Amino acid sequence: MKNKFLSFISILTILIAVPAIANDICSDRPGLGSAPCTVPPNHWQIESDLTNNSWSNTNGTKTRTAIYLDPTIKLGISPVSDIELQFSPIVNIRTIEKSTHGIGDMWFKYKQNLLQSDNLSIAMVAMIKAPVADKQIGNGHWEGGIQVPALLTIDPVWSVSSTYEIDFLKNDQNSGTHVQLQHSVTLQKNIPDSGISLQVGLGTVWDLDKRPVRQYSLSTSVGWIIQQDWQLDAGINWGLNRAAPERVFYTGISRRF
Repeated sequence: MKNKFLSFISILTILIAVPAIANDICSDRPGLGSAPCTVPPNHWQIESDLTNNSWSNTNGTKTRTAIYLDPTIKLGISPVSDIELQFSPIVNIRTIEKSTHGIGDMWFKYKQNLLQSDNLSIAMVAMIKAPVADKQIGNGHWEGGIQVPALLTIDPVWSVSSTYEIDFLKNDQNSGTHVQLQHSVTLQKNIPDSGISLQVGLGTVWDLDKRPVRQYSLSTSVGWIIQQDWQLDAGINWGLNRAAPERVFYTGISRRF
């Protein structure tokens, strides 16, 4: 409880800083995948779950995972690139047999915008995971991947985003590595003059380990830009097959300064 309180105070302290940037905040949240936009140079941005709860059933074992305040901290280093740090200080995993509490792994990311226009934006994100998680939460191995997010703006109301991702992960059965592929497509509708956007998306994860596993999920979410540099969000992901988590419910916040 003390660690949760300290994490909350730390993030709240960051959030109360006052920015002054011309355009509305652009966040990777909510929904599936990432956005191709980067943080303006010499500015910071924080994007974090407030709560993130998932329920899954793997081989008859029901598991609930709760993550609190897992911020991604971004720094704009040029008009078309930023660096990012993501960590999970509070992770709780529960099954019928046991309950595990601890910290999650840490991710370092570099995002480079490759194409930026009024209608189409494309970026590339290089990611590497530092295995700092507790042994019962992480696998203790360095892993990484590459994302390619894209956004097609149809008009001021409608847009479509897509994210392709390839990950290089430790094998379950030995010390080697294997590939995991991810892809998501999201349709977004902006409600004029409200700051509210609605998203619905489909995602797949294809883990090509010795015994390949494929997951399918449906995402529904809402984002609300309450001020130019503040965004609140919430969403639910629904598993569409047995391999996917049954459901994930989250609330979050994004803040630029």
